[in-house]
Amino acid sequence: MRILVHIHLHYHDQVRFFLRRLENITVPFDVVFTLTEDNEQTRQSILREIPTASFLVVKNIGYDVYPFLQAMGRYRLDEYDCILKLHSKNSRESSVSINHLHYKGYEWRDDLVDPLIGSKYCFKNTLRQLLKKNVGMVGSFNLIVNKEEERNRLNTKSLCDDYGITYREDCLFFEGTMFACRPQIIQRILTRPFSESEFSSTCTTGGIGTLAHSMETVFGVMCQEMGYAIKGVHSARTFRKFLLMCLKSIFHKDLRKLFFPMRRGA
Repeated sequence: MRILVHIHLHYHDQVRFFLRRLENITVPFDVVFTLTEDNEQTRQSILREIPTASFLVVKNIGYDVYPFLQAMGRYRLDEYDCILKLHSKNSRESSVSINHLHYKGYEWRDDLVDPLIGSKYCFKNTLRQLLKKNVGMVGSFNLIVNKEEERNRLNTKSLCDDYGITYREDCLFFEGTMFACRPQIIQRILTRPFSESEFSSTCTTGGIGTLAHSMETVFGVMCQEMGYAIKGVHSARTFRKFLLMCLKSIFHKDLRKLFFPMRRGA
């Protein structure tokens, strides 16, 4: 068992966050960091912990997707059993709601990363799920969505046509584009060449409508087109958050029944 980890580290001040999580990987792995600005201090802090780490400086385009594609194209993916895609994510001043859960500050980043490698248990569970024959992609249960933004759909349909796969509006994917997956999925993704000009140079947290956002969906479409399922996993914190949301929903429904009882027909 060997895995390939890609971390797009646009925000260098988050390097310690990711180094701590990488300590939870319990099998041999290679890791490549993509950087939009080279920084010797960042490199040295990583190399002190992981002497075999690789680095690739890329243009600040395509959010985390363009750097991921650039990095993956430099490896023989058939030498690995799992690809782990992670990236730094800016702190949000305002709250965003996804699947009736609210995220502010670094919560969105943490709830994407920690179910995958937030602890040794989480990492082992990620691998356990991915090794199931029918599973092709694993990520945060709370951030699986099945409906992309309408403004992304034209790009997404065009990409699916390029790949010769069927676009489905109800396709599952991970909002935030962090996941573990089978290398075969990324190998298929790399069969379409991408140019720098196709990706927007505007990379701000929370934006939508770009090729990178359509690729977020295409990863999920490709997984399911190849006959694999997408599996959600939890960390202890994300499970508590999900359970609390469910309990609140049940409680509010009960209150509505109490104060606004259904009117029976005459």
